[in-house]
Amino acid sequence: MPFDTLILVSTWLVAGWLGWYFLTRRLYSDYDEKNLLVGVLFSGTFAFSSNLLVLVLFEILGVLSFEARLLAWKIDLYCVVSTLVFVLPYYHCFCLLSSNGIQPLRSLFVSMVFLGAFLYAFYRIGVHFPVPSEEGGIFTIAQAVSRVGVIGVVLLAVLSGFGAVNLPYEYLSLFRRKIKDEEIHVLERRLMQSLEATVTKKKKRELLRLEGLKQREVRESAKGFFLRRFVTSMMSSVSHNEVEQAIAAIKMEERGMEELTQHIFLEMHELHVAKERLAQSRTLLGQVKNLLGYIMSAYCLYRLFNSSKRLLLGLNHGGEDANSPDPVSRAIGLVLRHLNIKFNVTLWSYYISFLFIGIIIANSMRGFIKNIVKFFSSVSGGSATSQPLVLFLTEIMALYFISTVLLIRQKLPLEHRQIITDVLGADLEFHFYQGFHDLIFIASAVLTVLILSMQHRALQLDNNDDKHCMD
Repeated sequence: MPFDTLILVSTWLVAGWLGWYFLTRRLYSDYDEKNLLVGVLFSGTFAFSSNLLVLVLFEILGVLSFEARLLAWKIDLYCVVSTLVFVLPYYHCFCLLSSNGIQPLRSLFVSMVFLGAFLYAFYRIGVHFPVPSEEGGIFTIAQAVSRVGVIGVVLLAVLSGFGAVNLPYEYLSLFRRKIKDEEIHVLERRLMQSLEATVTKKKKRELLRLEGLKQREVRESAKGFFLRRFVTSMMSSVSHNEVEQAIAAIKMEERGMEELTQHIFLEMHELHVAKERLAQSRTLLGQVKNLLGYIMSAYCLYRLFNSSKRLLLGLNHGGEDANSPDPVSRAIGLVLRHLNIKFNVTLWSYYISFLFIGIIIANSMRGFIKNIVKFFSSVSGGSATSQPLVLFLTEIMALYFISTVLLIRQKLPLEHRQIITDVLGADLEFHFYQGFHDLIFIASAVLTVLILSMQHRALQLDNNDDKHCMD
C-alpha cells in the first residue's frame, strides 16, 4: 500500500508540475498579469483530469492494486467534477466582473446568482439527454458525469471533426496556394497608399484643429462696441461648429482607412506565410509533413467512414469494436510481424488510436486557442486579459479528459471496463455518448468541408482579381 500511495502521489505531482510549467512558460509568457489562484486551478485541474487517462493505462498494465486504483478514480473524478461544476463557473464570472471594475461585493452577489442559474441549466440537461435514475439523489458522481459528458462529447466531437478535415488541408502540399512575387508587390503598394492616405487625413484633422483654436482666440480677443463683439462672436461660433463637424467626419474616415490598412497588412502577412510554407514544403521536413498529411488523411477518412457506418447501422448499442483494431493498429502489427518483433498490438490498439486522435485534437486546439486569444484581444481593446482565458481553457481541458474517458471505455476489453463502470455507475448509458459523438463529429466535419471549400474558392477569386489588377 505505501508503494501504491507513492506512485499515485508522484503521478499527481508530476502532472501538476507539467500543468504549471505549461501555464507559466506558454500561456502566461505574453502577459504581465498573473493570478496565483488561477494558476493553481489550472495546474490542479490538469493534474487530476490527466490522471484519469493514466489510470486507464494502469488498468491495462495491471499497475497498483484494485483498491488503490478505485480510490484514485474516485479522488480524481470528485476533484475534477466539483471544480468544473461549482468552482470554475463561479470564479470565472467573478474574474470577468472584477476585471471590468465592478465592486467586489456586487461581483460576489452576481457570481452567486450566475452559479445558481448555471446549476439549474446544468440540471436541465437531464431532461433532454439520457441520465441515470435520480433514486440515489441528484448530487451523485453519476448524475454529474452524465451531464458533463454531454457537454464534453460535443466539444470533443466538434474539435475532432474540424481537425479531421483541417489537418490534411494544412499539411498536404496539394492545397498549397502558389504565391507570386507580383501579388505581394501589389499588396505592398496598396498598403503604402493606404498609409499615405491615413497620414494625410491626420494632417488635415490637425490643421482643422489648429484653425479652430485660432478662431477661439479671435473670438475671445474681440474688442469694440457691443454690436461688433456680438456679430464677431456669432460668425466665429458658426465657423467653429463647421470645423468641429469637419473634424468628426475626418475621424470617421480615419477609422475606415485604419481598418483598411490593417486588413491589407493581414492579407499581405498571410501571403508571406503561405509563400514560406510553400518553400518549406519542398524541403525534406516539408516532404515528411506531406507524407504525414496523407497518412492522417487516410486515418481521418476511416474515422468518418466508421462513424457513418455506426450511425447508419446502429452499432453503438452493443459496444462493438472493443477488440477490433483500426487500420493504423493493423498496419503497425503487420510491420512488427514482418520485423519479427513481438508486440501485443491488440492490447495497445486503442491507445494508438487515441494518439492519432490526440494529434488531431491538439491541432484543432491550437487553432481554437489562437481564435480565442484574438477574440479576447478584440473585446479588451488589443490586450487580452489572462485570467478569463486561462479559466476558459481550464474548463475545456476538464471537459476534454472526462469525455475522452467515457469514449475510450467503449473500446476497452470487457475485463478492463469494470472499474470505470463501478466508479461512474452501471446505469450510465455509455453507448449513447459514442453515438452522440459520431453524430456531432460527422456534422462538424461536413461543416468544416463547406467552410474550407468556400474559403479556398474565395482565395482563388482574390487571386484572379489580383492577376487582373496586375495586367
